[in-house]
Amino acid sequence: MRYQQSSYDVPEDKTLRVIIDTDAANEADDQFAIAQALLSPRLDIRAICAAHFGDEKSPHSMEDSYQEILKVVGLLNHKCDVFHMPVLRGAEKALTDDTVALSEGAEAIIAEALREDEHPLYVVSLGALTNVASALRAEP
Repeated sequence: MRYQQSSYDVPEDKTLRVIIDTDAANEADDQFAIAQALLSPRLDIRAICAAHFGDEKSPHSMEDSYQEILKVVGLLNHKCDVFHMPVLRGAEKALTDDTVALSEGAEAIIAEALREDEHPLYVVSLGALTNVASALRAEP
């Protein structure tokens, strides 16, 4: 499923099933977090979802984050050629009421959370919580 970039193997029962939800184009720290997570033999990254940031002055912030995630994964693939997990678009803006923004990212969170697996799912949020909130609203 995922390449273990390490000199040691982590037993299957010690790995963590993770989805990363990130506004990677907002600040420089998310790129490092993505790279560290992808290179960690303990994390089984199931998907990386792009999150929006800013406000109406940044109408393309989710797409900017999506492109930044692709860039980071591409740079790592250039060195390792082994990372094959979905990179998904999230909600384009914050929720303003009780509606649900079922983006690719929110749908992936729901699908992975409902999948039969002995490992709990961890969602690492490195930005706006819109994708996670939408997933929870749609499928509590």
